[in-house]
Amino acid sequence: MSHSFSMSMLLNWALMLMFVVIGVLNILKVDVLTGVAYLLLSIIYFPSFDNSFRKYLGFTIPYLIKIILAFLVIWGSLAVGDLAKNIWTIN
Repeated sequence: MSHSFSMSMLLNWALMLMFVVIGVLNILKVDVLTGVAYLLLSIIYFPSFDNSFRKYLGFTIPYLIKIILAFLVIWGSLAVGDLAKNIWTIN
């Protein structure tokens, strides 16, 4: 049994993991609703989701859109959001 990993699949797994971690941190430190939104957003980066999305709707979300969305979420949550205030402040 041979498994081949492509760069896009590796990127999808990394971004999905990042969104799950941001979602869990938001649930624990900021707001439950925001955290759940990040967890739901992580689903679009799950590699099997692309296959299911293509099967049922006939198209997939382009990687450029996924990367732009990832940068916006990283910037919004870790740079200027409430999560950043809770992480970077010393109590």
